[in-house]
Amino acid sequence: MRAVLVASASPVRFSKVQTALGITDSHLSKNVGVLLDAGYADQSKHSAQEGARSHSVTMLALTSEGRTAYRGHAAWLEHLTRARAQS
Repeated sequence: MRAVLVASASPVRFSKVQTALGITDSHLSKNVGVLLDAGYADQSKHSAQEGARSHSVTMLALTSEGRTAYRGHAAWLEHLTRARAQS
């Protein structure tokens, strides 16, 4: 699930990311703030209608720079785990 969220070029609901990672909304908010400040993520808010109730939905997406940084980090981690397995 985590890789799907990262690989997606489409925005994903904040709540879906929170559930997938199993963290609190305050923890995710803090980390999203870091990614926003670095230019690695975008955040938008939309109004959603569910039945008679309307509420705000926060959407998150990685920027192209964020996806590039993630792929580089994942490759580095893969390299580390391969090197450790070979030793």
